[in-house]
Amino acid sequence: GEVKGRLSGKIVNRSPLPDAFFKDVRLDKHTQIQGNIILKGHILGDEKAPATLNGVIIDSGSLMTNVVIENNVIIKQNATLENATLQGLEVEQVTLSGRVKNTTGGIFRNVKLGPNAHVSGSTFLGTITGDAEVPALIEFAKIPAGTRLENVRIGNDVVLEEGVILGDGIEYVNPPKDETTTEKPVTEAKCETKAQALNTDTNELVDSSACFTGKLEIAGKKRPNRAKLSKKDAKKLKLSLTIAPLSTQVGKRAKILMVGFHQTADGSASYCRHGKKWQAWDGSVGSLTAAEDMDALPNSLNVSIFEGDLSGMPGRFTVHIGIQLNDGTIHYNGVEPMQFDVE
Repeated sequence: GEVKGRLSGKIVNRSPLPDAFFKDVRLDKHTQIQGNIILKGHILGDEKAPATLNGVIIDSGSLMTNVVIENNVIIKQNATLENATLQGLEVEQVTLSGRVKNTTGGIFRNVKLGPNAHVSGSTFLGTITGDAEVPALIEFAKIPAGTRLENVRIGNDVVLEEGVILGDGIEYVNPPKDETTTEKPVTEAKCETKAQALNTDTNELVDSSACFTGKLEIAGKKRPNRAKLSKKDAKKLKLSLTIAPLSTQVGKRAKILMVGFHQTADGSASYCRHGKKWQAWDGSVGSLTAAEDMDALPNSLNVSIFEGDLSGMPGRFTVHIGIQLNDGTIHYNGVEPMQFDVE
C-alpha cells in the first residue's frame, strides 16, 4: 500500500500479457495512462494537474486519487475514487471520497460516500449511504424514484423524483423558505475553488485566495465542470464566471484576462480574448491582451466568456480566467479551470 514508484508523461501499454499491472505508483502532472492494463493499490495523481486514465481496469480494493477517468475505463466493485472526475461512467458498489464529479450521462449505483465527500453530476440509483458523523454533499444530480438516501446533504440543482426513499441523516442545504418567519441575513459562502497567483517578473507561482466560480450552461440549464457535450448540446453553449477578488484588491485597477486551449487528436491551439473577440495566442504571458479593463475592481464581478455554437469544433476545451493587477501579478483559476469536451 505504500506509494513507491513514479510514472510520468504518456504511458501506453501494448503488452499482450492479460494480467499486466501498475501497483502503488505516483503519477506526475498530466500523466496519461492508456491501454489494457490493471491499476492496483494506491494510484496517486497530482492534485493540481490530475492524471488521465484511458482504457484501463481499476482493480477491486484499489484507491485512485487525483485522476480524470475516461468513459472507457472499467471500475471493479469495492474500489475507492478520491478527488476524481469521471466522464459519463456507470459505477457500482464503489466508495467516493473527497471531491468527485461525474459528467452528463453517468450513474452512481449502490455507492458509499466518504466523510464530508462532495459529489456532483450523474444519476444516483440503489442505496446511497454517507457517513453518519460528517454526511456527504450531493449536487447537480438526478435521483429517481426507488433510490434510498442515508446520511447525505442535498445541495444545489438536485432533482428528487417522487418516490425517493429518505433514510436517516438527510439534510437540505437550501431548505424551502418558510414565508411565516423572518429571514435571517444570508452570509457569504466560503469559496471552495482553489486559485493561483503568478508573478510575471519572477514567474513564481503561489496559491491565491481570490475566488473564481465558473458556470457552464446548455440552453439555460447548468452542467457540471468537465462535462461531455454532444454536438446538439454544443450548439447552445454559454460560459460565464464570477470573480470574487481579495479584499485588498477591491477598488484597484485591473485587467480581465481570458485564455482558452482547444485540444484534438491532431494537435492543439491556444487563444486569448482581445476585447470581445477571441484570437490566436502564442502562449506567451507577455503577449496577453485584456478582455476588459477595470478602473476599480468590485467585491464581485460577473464576466461573460463565450456564448454560441461550438458543435463544429470537436475536442477538449480548457479556459483560464484571471485578473492582472498594476504590479503585474495575475490571479487566475489555475487549479481548477473550466473544461468541457465536445463530441
